[in-house]
Amino acid sequence: MQENFLYELTHDDIYFKYAKGPSSRSGKEFHPFFEIILFLGGDAELICETVNTRLAPDTVVFIPKETYHQVLIGKDKDNYRRCVINFTEEFLPASRDRLNALAIFEFNEKLRYLFDTAVSISKDATQANAPLLRSVLEVILYELLSAEPKASSQNSLSGVTAAALRYIEENILKELSIETVAKACHVSPSSLSHSFKKDMQTSVYRYCLQKKLLCVYDKISHGTPATAAALECGFNDYSGFYKQYKRMFGFSPSKK
Repeated sequence: MQENFLYELTHDDIYFKYAKGPSSRSGKEFHPFFEIILFLGGDAELICETVNTRLAPDTVVFIPKETYHQVLIGKDKDNYRRCVINFTEEFLPASRDRLNALAIFEFNEKLRYLFDTAVSISKDATQANAPLLRSVLEVILYELLSAEPKASSQNSLSGVTAAALRYIEENILKELSIETVAKACHVSPSSLSHSFKKDMQTSVYRYCLQKKLLCVYDKISHGTPATAAALECGFNDYSGFYKQYKRMFGFSPSKK
């Protein structure tokens, strides 16, 4: 089943959708924007570097930009329903310590009213109504700042995967391969591959590639020329980098 956009609305740097079915962003575990997901129904599991938990209906997940995450959909794909808000950093309140890391919140009546309002606005997806979405997002963010995050089960990462994540984070600007990461972790490439895939539901190669592409995106956004940004992040083959970048972001590196 393909994703069914029941309602969607875009205004400036905010995107809202109320949808069901598998996500159209499947396979993109990192992205350069912040995200709030209201999980409404179906069978899904959230996996990231710090949390591994089943999503119960009426669960709100706040995901900072450049944070690895996957929502694995179970057998009940037809009933996988959610509201999603994507937005840039400019919409975050100045005091936002609680929103610097992935967090899970239980639904309350105020959040229910706010998301219902966003859905109502998106039913009439005209630019005249679009500015209202900004106001709703701002109130949702302030509500999450005052809410207490829900306790969730922690990832039981293997020592090998944890060591690999640390090494990748510390060496993201260097050329990385499963061989170099495995050597740093004092294991064989096959052992690392098995452990990483089991814990993170993705390969070492894909994890490193997407994380590096985000690094390039950030440098380009801050004024670094695309060719220089690619080299600084360990991409020596610009042609290959260009194809991967466009595949991930949907536009060329020259577009800021």
